[in-house]
Amino acid sequence: MLRFLNFLKKKKGEDKTKKFFDFFAEAIGIKESEIEKESLSNRDVEKLFRRCSFSKYIMPVAFDEERGFYVNQDGTIGIMYECVPVLFLSKQSVKTLSSLFNQSLPKGTVMQFIFFADPYIEHYLYQFVRSKERAQNIPHLYNAYCSLTDFYRNIKERLGFPARNFRVFFTLKFPPPKEYKDTDLKELKVSVEEILKASGLCPSFVSPESLLFFLRCLLNDVKFSLKSVCSYEEFEEIQRKTALLHEWNKTTRLNRQAIFAETEVEASSSFVKFGNKKFRCLTWKT
Repeated sequence: MLRFLNFLKKKKGEDKTKKFFDFFAEAIGIKESEIEKESLSNRDVEKLFRRCSFSKYIMPVAFDEERGFYVNQDGTIGIMYECVPVLFLSKQSVKTLSSLFNQSLPKGTVMQFIFFADPYIEHYLYQFVRSKERAQNIPHLYNAYCSLTDFYRNIKERLGFPARNFRVFFTLKFPPPKEYKDTDLKELKVSVEEILKASGLCPSFVSPESLLFFLRCLLNDVKFSLKSVCSYEEFEEIQRKTALLHEWNKTTRLNRQAIFAETEVEASSSFVKFGNKKFRCLTWKT
């Protein structure tokens, strides 16, 4: 019995010693306290604020104004033209266009023709009404022009299909060889542009402002429209918003200026959603 009591006394002393060392370790920060174990760690807080930026998937990062080339994230440079879509081409035009493939392009060159049905037509409707200067002093004529633009703006409700601005883009990107000089790049750009002109596609170079306007309308919920009867204040608002969409900050990477901060991005295995716009990829089976 005495031996058992001595054991308990010794055990109690060990427990006190252990509690003292635990308290001392917590006090100097060697051991976590119960509160620290239950609280958020620095890594947990970092995870809450960390996000995947979709801007890194947009290829152009800068524009070389002196040479007229875009600089891409993968170390390549590129050019982009907007062409006039045509219903058909003559045999001679097709032959001329095929000479693009006979150019001495570097290895790893990517050439694309992109056909895009642009749903954003508001700035065209705005320019149409603004061009009718004489009608602004004749209310009935002015309202007739506004009604015409309203027809195209809401054509889907009347005819079942929306109005679209059909656009064709030509892009060329390649890794610049070390032996390439500025004169070589200039000759290549002029040669490509002349071939597109000779084919009847009427190319116009896509400036950084135009590229950002296209990307912002594509990847964000850009929607502002006029009423059937347009007022001068509404026109000024459209003009102001359109100018903002064309703004280019030369001190910031191009790809970081395309997606707005308020645009919610959702990615899954089958689609990517920017705001209310859902993007999918269709792959043809061969």
